[in-house]
Amino acid sequence: MTAPPIISMLVANSALVGDSLKSIRNIICGTAPLALSLEERANALFKDERVVVRQDWGMTELTCMGTMNDPRLADSPGSVGRALVHQSNTHGGYWKNAEATKEIIVDQDGSRWLNTGDIADVAELETILATHPDIINSSVVGVDIGGSELPRAYIVGRPGTGVTTREIRGWMESKVARYERLDVGIVFVDAIP
Repeated sequence: MTAPPIISMLVANSALVGDSLKSIRNIICGTAPLALSLEERANALFKDERVVVRQDWGMTELTCMGTMNDPRLADSPGSVGRALVHQSNTHGGYWKNAEATKEIIVDQDGSRWLNTGDIADVAELETILATHPDIINSSVVGVDIGGSELPRAYIVGRPGTGVTTREIRGWMESKVARYERLDVGIVFVDAIP
């Protein structure tokens, strides 16, 4: 288990790796998003060593195995929901904090599910941006910044409103987690292709 900056360092200094990966078969990356371009470069670099580099997702309460199993959809297709995870090693609760445990552990059909708090929507940021009165359309893409993939929004603003990057960034701060903020850019465009 490692983090994107370590993968980036290995790719940038591949000559130093030498035979040191002979006993490794999988490199699992967590702690932060691994940019697809970096994952592809790492897999291309290590293919002769039969090392597979991949991104996993997890949290302290789950470990990184939250993405190893097929999902079960509780919401109707196309609707926005919350990501809940069920697995055998989900934590039993917060120490001496029954209230916090009750907020995160959901008992559903006799099974304990952990509510991650994440919105389960492939277009989460676009959905939020669509509620801004001065935005007509938007598209959010991941941008590789130093081995991490961060969101950048391309926005079609409503003509005559003069909506600004600063205004949108400030407006989004109260609606999304810190890692989802549009800190690497908001680009105004005439149309979304």
